[in-house]
Amino acid sequence: MEKKEDLRITKTKKLLYEALLKEMETKAFEDIKVNDLCAISMINRSTFYSHYNDKYDLFVDLLNTLKKELFDKLDENKFIVSTKEYYMELIRLLLDHLEEHKKIYYSIILSNRNSLVIDIILDTTIKDINKRLNITKFNELDDVIKRRVLEVIIRGIYKDSLYLITSNNTKKIINLCLSKKPNGKVSLPLMYNFVKSYNEGYFRITKCSKINKVLLKEVFEGNNQRLEVVSESLDTSNYTTRLLSSEVKMPLYVRTRVDGDKVRIKNFNGTRKLKSVLIDEKVDKEFRDGLLLVVDSNNEIVFVPGI
Repeated sequence: MEKKEDLRITKTKKLLYEALLKEMETKAFEDIKVNDLCAISMINRSTFYSHYNDKYDLFVDLLNTLKKELFDKLDENKFIVSTKEYYMELIRLLLDHLEEHKKIYYSIILSNRNSLVIDIILDTTIKDINKRLNITKFNELDDVIKRRVLEVIIRGIYKDSLYLITSNNTKKIINLCLSKKPNGKVSLPLMYNFVKSYNEGYFRITKCSKINKVLLKEVFEGNNQRLEVVSESLDTSNYTTRLLSSEVKMPLYVRTRVDGDKVRIKNFNGTRKLKSVLIDEKVDKEFRDGLLLVVDSNNEIVFVPGI
């Protein structure tokens, strides 16, 4: 049974949400100060920091609250069997949610973060639709349609990292659905699995493991990720970096993140909290703790794959 949040904490968070939204109506997010949020909400700084690490943490909590509320609302749709009626009701519930929280979404849009509104709606609806992947009906589709259905779902999950998904990944998913095995899974990039459970299929983030410093040799695999040391590469994406041994303290190690981690960002003076960077890059909360980091012998982060 889910433990209910203390009413005093709920009230405190609500006041901070309102203060943040009020500031976002007139200021760029980068210009908003924690001191101002505390003054508007009449909450002590110590109280703020007992709940959040910084304003980014507060903002993410607000977004997650919106997502959860929308997800719970969409869950009212779970008893509808007809596909047509399901999608009609899905649209109605979305519009009701937007109308109910139009002031919040308006503030987010004013702060030039329009994509976040789209992400909230897309991420939540995709999760709801994923729950309804009926294996029997899916297997009756033409192969071209099957690939198209998977492409739409996967695009909603992976977004900018869609290129990590190969035709071999979708082929394995289709074959698993066709197999006579009642249960099974297909491992996918970024810690996702496609899981078959009897007549249902869905995508799920795998449970990540905490990894302490492990020497990086030629290849390291963990948490559904793979790091490889190569002498040269034509890849120019954020999943490849070039390091000079003269500029880093060798040897290199692999680990997952720890509280207080900071990272140097290109074209940025000084360091930033890794957590804030991951939030800005919209890295899923479930994935952050399992993300593999490359550090030097001084334990300084030299590479964050994908960032």
